Amino acid sequence: DTAAGRLVTLHVRFESQILPRLLGWGGKVRVLEPELLRQLTTAEAAAILKTHSVYIFSSVWSKGTGPKVVSR
Repeated sequence: DTAAGRLVTLHVRFESQILPRLLGWGGKVRVLEPELLRQLTTAEAAAILKTHSVYIFSSVWSKGTGPKVVSR
């Protein structure tokens, strides 16, 4: 444990092996290295944000009641 949180070192053969687990930690994870894994994590997070932003802003609004939540 550090002042900034828990530091975890993982050894994997391919960065893609650990990516799903890192994404599962959501906004609580920060990838320090390797740079390729940082880039992959950032790209996936951006894709998720883009998908949900389009969905949020295209939601159907009822008069005066805010957004309707519709599952996909």
